[in-house]
Amino acid sequence: MSKSQKSEKKLTPLMEQYWGVKSAHPDKIIFFRMGDFFEIFDKDAEIAAPILGIALTVRNKKSGDNTKMCGMPHHSISNAVAKLLSANFKVAICDQLEDPKQAKGLVKRGITRILTPGMVFDPDSLDSGTSNYIACCVDNAMALVDTSTGECFYYEDISLKQRKDLIYLLNPAELLLAEEDYENYLAEKKSVSGPHLSKIINTNSENQNKVTEKLASFSLESCSILNSLFCYLIEMQNEEILQLIKKPAKRNFQKYLALSASSVEHLEVFVDSLGNATQSLFQKLNRCKSSIGSRRLRSYLSFPLVDQAEIESRFEQVEYWQKDLGKDSFSRTSLREELAKVGDPERRLSKAMGPSAGPRDLVSLSSSLLACLQIVENLDSFDEYEDFKSFLTELEENIVDEPPISLSKGYFLKKGVNDKLDEFIALTENAQELLREMEAKERETNSIPSLKIRYNAVFGYYIEVTKTHQDKVPDHYQRKQTLANSERYTTEELKDLERKLLSAKSKRESLEAEMFSAYRELFRQNTGLISKLTDRVADLDVFSGFAELAIERDYVRPSFVGSSDKIELIKAKHPVLEQDLGVSFVANDMILDPAACVLLTGPNMAGKSTIMRQLALLSITAQVGCFVPAQSAKMRVFEQIFTRIGASDSLSEGLSTFMVEMKETAEIIEALCPNSLVLMDEVGRGTSTYDGMSLAQAILEHLLKETKATVLFSTHYHELTSLEKDFPRLENRHMSIRELDGKVHFLHQWMSGPANKSYGIHVAKLAGLPKSLTKRAERILKELELQSDGQFSLLAFSNEQEQTTTVSEQGPEMEQLKASLEEIRNLKIQEMTPLELMTTIGKWQSQNSSI
Repeated sequence: MSKSQKSEKKLTPLMEQYWGVKSAHPDKIIFFRMGDFFEIFDKDAEIAAPILGIALTVRNKKSGDNTKMCGMPHHSISNAVAKLLSANFKVAICDQLEDPKQAKGLVKRGITRILTPGMVFDPDSLDSGTSNYIACCVDNAMALVDTSTGECFYYEDISLKQRKDLIYLLNPAELLLAEEDYENYLAEKKSVSGPHLSKIINTNSENQNKVTEKLASFSLESCSILNSLFCYLIEMQNEEILQLIKKPAKRNFQKYLALSASSVEHLEVFVDSLGNATQSLFQKLNRCKSSIGSRRLRSYLSFPLVDQAEIESRFEQVEYWQKDLGKDSFSRTSLREELAKVGDPERRLSKAMGPSAGPRDLVSLSSSLLACLQIVENLDSFDEYEDFKSFLTELEENIVDEPPISLSKGYFLKKGVNDKLDEFIALTENAQELLREMEAKERETNSIPSLKIRYNAVFGYYIEVTKTHQDKVPDHYQRKQTLANSERYTTEELKDLERKLLSAKSKRESLEAEMFSAYRELFRQNTGLISKLTDRVADLDVFSGFAELAIERDYVRPSFVGSSDKIELIKAKHPVLEQDLGVSFVANDMILDPAACVLLTGPNMAGKSTIMRQLALLSITAQVGCFVPAQSAKMRVFEQIFTRIGASDSLSEGLSTFMVEMKETAEIIEALCPNSLVLMDEVGRGTSTYDGMSLAQAILEHLLKETKATVLFSTHYHELTSLEKDFPRLENRHMSIRELDGKVHFLHQWMSGPANKSYGIHVAKLAGLPKSLTKRAERILKELELQSDGQFSLLAFSNEQEQTTTVSEQGPEMEQLKASLEEIRNLKIQEMTPLELMTTIGKWQSQNSSI
């Protein structure tokens, strides 16, 4: 129900206040503080309750207020907020801005925090190995920022296709669009999945000046895409969020291996076809010990390099740790042990600088950074970090062993940090002793053994005397409250002590808050140094992890060849499957001529798709700087990898399987360059046989005539193998099989020449189709193979014939055949003479001639 609808009934002052807040933030779920609880009202409650798994109630049935509501204690909203953000909703926290006990009338409330799916600052609410981006798109520019780490980069000349590929690749939590693009995106979007959509905001002049100032510090004043992104950040949070943003890096696509969204999906770089991350390339290469290392590896896999010198530089670092060249001073084992202590300093920094930070966050950040410094100190020149390390060491020495989660939950500084603070600590920590001493003195002086000195929030400190001792109360006692069985008093001495204690408490809290802010400011001033430190440690984690993987799996350092040289992969393996299958995985030699175009045939399950993916995944693995599973590897640095693998429709776009196949093929043909790797798997299978074969041949011929790309083209259309005589560049290959004892064995070996037979019916048997069905298929196949004109009718082999045959199979002839087969099984050929063997065969022929 909207505010206008509510206004038909008289609203309470509290609900008037709520609707005032909600009208200013209609796109957010409002958490409204009421005493010790946060409440959610109306439509927000209807959305939130099922997501949070809490009861939906009505505000006040008796008064006729049927406003829906749900709520939770104020100290437990973190999990609730995280769930709503994960469900793609924005959240606004409306807190009490004054102490309700001190308030005159309605308590003042206001928005203290806004959280969006792209602005989550609690590391526990995020996937530690994945970045949490906000993407901003305007015209042909795009900028991305991860507010939890400060990472920021942008593109100034990007096509719509490249934008879509990046959105798929980086999976931003939030997508920021201009008004027109926002409406168009909503109109086209047919799925609830994907990033949360937000509109670009025109901020006020004060915020715009702060954004301009921040961009100027990066020498990027004229970058309009960053201006739009930063204005949104400051509008949602405040200017402090800009202090955590690292210098934005300008990126261009030419520097990195181009991977389309479909290629990333087909190759299962980050998740497999079932959405399972454990069977992805990322997971198999990830030996990182820290969160920053895992995110760095994900970034490298998203953007593999094309500059050979940069790749070789990464190889050098991997080889350093593989050979353990620093073992005398700092071994690989020592490094890996220290990396395990690092945690996530980037996100801990963002949390410590955020509005909900507390002393515990400072200690967590300091501990993480000291672990980073311990690593760097053993490897690099350390002069620039000396002062910062001293600050961190001092911080840890000054903070109590178990610091509170927030300043309001207790004190966090030890004695000896500050003289003034020590005075306040002495008073606050000795308060109970001082009160006990005064209580003992008053008991003795006035002969009242049951006299007590107590405290409550309303009356402060007081002296309580029971009715039985009222006649002993001295005249200087001042009555504060009368109870049924006792009287409460105060004295000038007690008032004076109370003032000292409350003043010391207040001043201690104030001074600790000042020092907390000073500590945070020192971290803020060192964000550049922290960024440099964490970047170094993240790379060490990735490359030492690659070294560990190379040792564990016997990976080899690739060498790179030019475009006129052969690719030679000896005893190469699929980098994902070889870890799962181990020694049972069949290694293959792949030797490809320059601009090779391979036509790959063979039955289903023989391994065609696997070996095609293998080449692409090995190329990606090498171009991120990792060694590869092979005995030796001479590889080419590709600029693009395109794939057309698998059959799937796109319901969200209203596209059939065949249309998806053709669209992906068209995109590949349009974007190809000579230094591309192209994988085309069974193109044309989504339509009729002749249509599919015609398209497959036309596409293959186009790739042969019009491009110099390296192509692997798999097909079940064996007729295409004859193209080899017309195109010298085309090379027939097949995945070998062996027939033995009437059974087909898949050898998974990459062999020269075309396959000579398909084994689809055998695969159907393996899949568990009924025996009667596969026998019927075998008879139809034999009939088709006997027809030489290439035209056939599936009715030629009639059901009547099938039924007749089926009856005969169940008669005495079949029993005779079974007996003969049993005799064959038991035959001891080695003990028979040739004459005996010929006689036996003649007998079988005679017995089974009628079948």
